[in-house]
Amino acid sequence: MINEIYSVIKAQGKLLVSSTNKTISYYNSNLELEQQLECEIQILDTFKFDSSIYYISTRNDLFTQAERYITPFLKERIRLNVPQIIENIVLYKGKIFNQKYSVYSLSKKQILWELDEPLDIIGDYCFSRKKSNFKARNIETGEVLWSKTITDDFPESTGYKFLTVYNKVLVMAIKNTTLAGYDVDTGELLWSVKKTNNRNLLVDIDGKLKGVTSTGYFETDIATGNHRRLEFAPIEAINKPNWFDSQRDNFVIVDNHIITTDFFSNRIGAFNMETQQYDWFYTEENATGFPASRPIKYFEPYLCLIDNKDTLHIYEVKKDKQVV
Repeated sequence: MINEIYSVIKAQGKLLVSSTNKTISYYNSNLELEQQLECEIQILDTFKFDSSIYYISTRNDLFTQAERYITPFLKERIRLNVPQIIENIVLYKGKIFNQKYSVYSLSKKQILWELDEPLDIIGDYCFSRKKSNFKARNIETGEVLWSKTITDDFPESTGYKFLTVYNKVLVMAIKNTTLAGYDVDTGELLWSVKKTNNRNLLVDIDGKLKGVTSTGYFETDIATGNHRRLEFAPIEAINKPNWFDSQRDNFVIVDNHIITTDFFSNRIGAFNMETQQYDWFYTEENATGFPASRPIKYFEPYLCLIDNKDTLHIYEVKKDKQVV
């Protein structure tokens, strides 16, 4: 256990632990402390481009490391979508109702273009949105490639967000109850699935969105939109004493398991997506709970969780066995 922790991430093959007292500690693959730096920020996430490591603070400011110092990189702030950064990022500046957004090239180290509409970058794709209208744009120039109005396809809804792009399919969450797949090159609606829970979705390596709820497991094939939901227990089961109630929006996929935490206790569970049952539960006696606001992280073979008292718990996940 490590106390007074804000976040844990992986950088340069090491675990980077950012503490609430504004120090950054680097641990090697054997969990041995190698380096510790003092800094004036708390690290939310990090990413690497070429040989440079970039750090994102809790205020969405961007920093880089020079020797033993972490220094500001840009005056603009970054819009987060770290897992899908390839070369370009979205920056923003200004007050909340008068913000400017721009696409910044990490290779060219310059702003390519800017707009007064919110922007999202997913890999090599860029999208802007304004109320019910969203547009696909050329990531290098900002040129509009196609435009859609969400209420044309879903008249009852104006709330939406971009989730991912997989094999030329843009997946969008329409409010919290509908998934939609669009052709990323043309904007054509390919499929939609209603009565979904869009708060608890992860993309697995097989191209499916997967999740587990209190009593059910579901998955959606991104290419086809085929959706299946399987109930492994009746809904009344949640009233049973000590029922394991997944936090839904706080889990990771490790091989064929969804590892999640119990909403009401200090338990961790591994749900087997093939057998549709939990293979194991682990109770952390030194924690009172793992809040969803402190997401589970998996850096093979280590599972990292921060409890509601800012204590970091690190477990080794052994294949086909529970955490140890």
